[in-house]
Amino acid sequence: MKKRAFFLVIPIIILAACSDGEQKSMQSNDPIIGVWKLHKYVDPISTSGFDRCKKKNKLTVYGDLSFDIVTYGANSKGECVEESHKSSQVYKLRKENIIYRIDDSKLTILNPSTLKIQVDGVRFYNIYKKAN
Repeated sequence: MKKRAFFLVIPIIILAACSDGEQKSMQSNDPIIGVWKLHKYVDPISTSGFDRCKKKNKLTVYGDLSFDIVTYGANSKGECVEESHKSSQVYKLRKENIIYRIDDSKLTILNPSTLKIQVDGVRFYNIYKKAN
């Protein structure tokens, strides 16, 4: 009977520990922490339209500066579908004042609710707004 009780209690403890960790992972005074939604795509030369599916793109930055980014595009039927999902297990942000790095991209906080992401060496960039 004691063994059964032990095996019933362990999953509850594990689930409780996991849920606390997820809540704490978003807690930080760092202004980049939070959920960011793509607001606009800026290309100073091209006037091509902004894909409606791209507006679903989302960047989530956690307290340990790991992140998840999900990008969307239109399939052959015109439906918005997930194109890619980069995980915090592979990519990390590196803080340099208010400028952060993800691989070959620079992230700059323009104000508390606006983030600019630009790949090194290209003219276009994305503006993300912090989700409420």
